[in-house]
Amino acid sequence: MRFVLDTNVLVSGLFFGGKPGQIIDWWLASGKELLVTEAVLAEYDAVLTRLSKRYPSVPAKRLFQQVVLRSQLVEGADVPLGACPDASDLKFLACALGGAGKWIISGDKHLLGVDGWRGLRVVSPAAFVTAVIAVG
Repeated sequence: MRFVLDTNVLVSGLFFGGKPGQIIDWWLASGKELLVTEAVLAEYDAVLTRLSKRYPSVPAKRLFQQVVLRSQLVEGADVPLGACPDASDLKFLACALGGAGKWIISGDKHLLGVDGWRGLRVVSPAAFVTAVIAVG
């Protein structure tokens, strides 16, 4: 399985646990392929760096290093500007399409609104846990 994590899911999982934390734990234990592009990695790094200053006890840099080492770096596909209402989210669609991923896990309403576009499943962390992780 190949999937993409929106930055909000990665950050929530690391800092707050819950369903996003379950997804990160599942990914690290399962060997499934987390897809990233240079643009996705840059956003992960920027947000984790900013938050690690506010929460120094959280090992944000260690998780980022795991993402870099254990994810699949792909070239993003071309995505038309109108594919998502928020242009800053296009990088996640490009990543999934470029890496032949089928899932984007996000809490972002703009991304969730494009579920089904070009065959991509864009789901919330809770929906992903129910549909994929809980099923085994």
